[in-house]
Amino acid sequence: MINIPTQTIGFNMFYEGASPVLEDGQKEEGNKAPEKIFPVTEETPIFRNIYFKNINAVNSDEAITINGLAEMNIKNIVIEDSQFDTKKALTIVDADGITLKNVNLTYSEGTGAVVYNSKNVDLSTLQLQSSQKPTIKVLGNKTSAVKLPKEVKGEQLSISKEVAKNAVK
Repeated sequence: MINIPTQTIGFNMFYEGASPVLEDGQKEEGNKAPEKIFPVTEETPIFRNIYFKNINAVNSDEAITINGLAEMNIKNIVIEDSQFDTKKALTIVDADGITLKNVNLTYSEGTGAVVYNSKNVDLSTLQLQSSQKPTIKVLGNKTSAVKLPKEVKGEQLSISKEVAKNAVK
């Protein structure tokens, strides 16, 4: 895929207009949505059990965006043996069972990967490449069972205070 103006792979169940996660440099006022949990009904969207393999994308705005809902997480998404060369890399919000296996993300702007209120996320074989130091941010008190690449450490990793101590490996 070449010259994608938005996300190469994008799941967005969040229709409120603002994300619960702020982008780098974005001010909270008017941008960060309050976290609301709505009752699950037949109108609640469901994305689950989706598999991607051998994706090659160049010049997109963002490689992968997965935005689920607090009441209905996006579940069981696997992306395998793929390469992305994009402006922004990866966002995972309100998801369960996300695996990036042998995925290479080369990006030019912002944070490499953001994981928020998600569980069972395996990024252990993810390769982040950037002229900046690749950074992974882990946020949210509902985050658990997140596996990160062994190479990411120190100032390349930001784990917020609300994340449980044993939630990230």
